[in-house]
Amino acid sequence: MKLQYLLSALILLSSILLAQNTNSHTWQDGVAADKAKWEQYKQSAKQQWQDYIVRESKEWQGHLEEIQGKWNDPRVSTVHTWVGYGPRKDSRFAADFQRGELKIEILGPDHFTQDRLQQEAIAMLTALLEQRLYPDRKPLLKPQVDWDSKADPRNLIGPHSTFQPYSNPQGNSQQQLIVTLPFRNSHVRERAQRILPYAERYGKKHNIDPKLIMSVIHGESTFNPRAVSTFPMSGGRVGHAYGLMQLVPFYGGQEGYEWIGGKGQPTTDMLFDPEKNIEIGVAYLAKLKSHYFAQVRDEQSQEFVMIAAYNTGPGNVARAFLDRRDLTTAIGHINEYTPGGLYNHLLIHLPYRETRDYLKRVVELMQLY
Repeated sequence: MKLQYLLSALILLSSILLAQNTNSHTWQDGVAADKAKWEQYKQSAKQQWQDYIVRESKEWQGHLEEIQGKWNDPRVSTVHTWVGYGPRKDSRFAADFQRGELKIEILGPDHFTQDRLQQEAIAMLTALLEQRLYPDRKPLLKPQVDWDSKADPRNLIGPHSTFQPYSNPQGNSQQQLIVTLPFRNSHVRERAQRILPYAERYGKKHNIDPKLIMSVIHGESTFNPRAVSTFPMSGGRVGHAYGLMQLVPFYGGQEGYEWIGGKGQPTTDMLFDPEKNIEIGVAYLAKLKSHYFAQVRDEQSQEFVMIAAYNTGPGNVARAFLDRRDLTTAIGHINEYTPGGLYNHLLIHLPYRETRDYLKRVVELMQLY
């Protein structure tokens, strides 16, 4: 009888061990499958990023070559200037949001009169002032340029025009008309007021001070929703940052986008949309605050390192304290400083001058808001 009980117990124990072993294998298989999926996603995302860079670089180079064939001084959009060309690339505009002026340039054959080129300039200006970029459907430039739609356009353009001979890159003679119209004195404030509701909405959602958001936008783009900056990459390729908060699609843009539930990289159309740009940019600030620098104890100190990291990345902030990108150890050093002491340390020891200047500018701009 005892032997029977012993055999039953051994059978039961074997069943339990077998079940545990099976469950263990099932769990391990699940972990391995999840890990494989994650590695596959990372490889796919990396390939998409590389393809995006190659495609963007080719498009950029093609655009440059086309305008270089027409203009001795080819211009492209920058952080503070929105530049666009007509279909034949022999007309262009440049809205300078920092200097506060709109310039229109028209090229024509040598026999074209000033009046003929003026008509083309008026057509471009009229279309440009009605161009709507914001979700609320209000034109971007119309409220900023002193322009009376009821007056004769030629009388408005005339005092701001220059008509002169022009020799194109091939050495051919042409005529050039340049029209330079000043913005209203309140142009920066007018653009800021348009985007303030977005800063307040997403600042509240992510617990980010709207003053910080407005100061970052002011420092990044002077409230230019069409802002583009270009930076060199390896292999002769280029990358771009877009829109109000100057988001790079495959760096801060992707981190912010995924923080709010997106997958992969935001498109350039999304980053040129003022509200979407701010939503994603604020989400990236939220990730810097809640993920990378969550252990920084002082709020003002946390804000300083967030500003620096927004420009240069968390790893380079760590390098202001160490000779490596060890953020965990760096945060221990950060917490040893008073906010004022930390600010001064960052202005001296951040790896890049651009970031040191950026931090100082954004902190100074916060006094305006």
